[in-house]
Amino acid sequence: MTWLPVAISVVASDTSAITLLGNPGYTYANDLRLIFYILSYSVASWLVIILFLPFYCRLNLYTAYEYLEKRFDVRVRCLTSALFLFIRGAHVSIAMYAPAIVLSLVSGMPLYASILLMGVTTTIYTTLGGIRAVIWTDVIQFCIVLTGVVLTFFLTIRRVDGGLAAILQIGTDYEKWRIWDFSLDLTSTSSFWAMFVGGCILALATIGTDQAVLQRYFTAKSERECARSLKAFSVILIPYNSILLLIGVFLFAFYHQNPALAKGIPSADAVLGYFAVNELPQFVATLLIASVFAASMGVMSAGINSLSTCTVIDFYQRMLNQDSSEAHYVKIGRIFTMMWGALATVGALYAGHLGSLALAFGKIQGFVGGVMLGVFLLGMLFRRPTARGALIGSMVGLTVVSYLAFYTPISFFWYGAVGCFITMAVGYATSIIGQKPAHLPDDLFLRRLSDKKIRC
Repeated sequence: MTWLPVAISVVASDTSAITLLGNPGYTYANDLRLIFYILSYSVASWLVIILFLPFYCRLNLYTAYEYLEKRFDVRVRCLTSALFLFIRGAHVSIAMYAPAIVLSLVSGMPLYASILLMGVTTTIYTTLGGIRAVIWTDVIQFCIVLTGVVLTFFLTIRRVDGGLAAILQIGTDYEKWRIWDFSLDLTSTSSFWAMFVGGCILALATIGTDQAVLQRYFTAKSERECARSLKAFSVILIPYNSILLLIGVFLFAFYHQNPALAKGIPSADAVLGYFAVNELPQFVATLLIASVFAASMGVMSAGINSLSTCTVIDFYQRMLNQDSSEAHYVKIGRIFTMMWGALATVGALYAGHLGSLALAFGKIQGFVGGVMLGVFLLGMLFRRPTARGALIGSMVGLTVVSYLAFYTPISFFWYGAVGCFITMAVGYATSIIGQKPAHLPDDLFLRRLSDKKIRC
């Protein structure tokens, strides 16, 4: 694949209905501070080019976790792959829940029935396709999404009495334009430090170690094309998400002027869908609703595909059956695709308990993403750490993050940073105490790759 469809596919992988509904919902209920969480993904994409691409593009991997077996051992590979299955399974469930909200609004269908319909449909067509189909459908679906979002942006301004001037005034009166918050309160989920600094760690864990994103990189025809796709991703992401955040402020202004019309909105996350159904011209409303489904089905199909890939490559093939034919692994992959589709559908029935859609996945990602990132960096940056150190470090990291999550009010944005630091510190210290690792190829270390002047 060339860089442009890969770049659009990576954007699409991060812009499901969670983004399409969650970002306007967040600013409708709060303000624009979420922009720094979005910026953190752009910064993280450049770090991935520097830190991760040299490994992934040189080692000819099917999954990122194969690198950890080459660097450590099969136990570390299986641990991180299992953590990925947890993270991405949760993400697919949330992505499935989001469009079900809109389907329920449009059709009057109960929410659980909408979720089941979405889950069964997406699982069926994902089982029939592959990664090339996922990427090209992502491109088509993203074009639909972008068209719907841009039309909604301008039509929403026209629906507000007084237009842009009125929106600016109402936004000022209700502090909707607030961006800066340098509070040092670690319990705040909206401060600059939490959104940007903590967000960079979460974003790096997603873009750098998540198989659902990485499998798109692996389809690029060269390392240079892969790097170009990430650079394009970092550029496209900002204006697209900024438009969605501004739409949330526009919707707040509209319903501030028309409070009687706001009485039927079930939640802030549903405000864009509710507005589309009740206030926009039928063609635009239909296009926007199609955008919601297009965005989510692209993420769901790619997520289920990557879950199946990791299950087959990292567990079934590696540990149970190493000598079968490609046709056999394709058949088993389809079985696991159906299994993960069913599990994600069940999880979607409970996704509403995670709060705001815009932050729902961040809560899951923060729980284990930092630990995964810590294991990767431990192997890439240092020669001394051993498999035993990586395992102990990750276990301690998960324990500390679990304590923070269940027994302290600290913001989930800091879970990733704490998990990453604890994993690396404990993993390195434990490795010093034990026996030195055996000699390993230089290509497994970032410094050696840099010495060879490998460029993206």
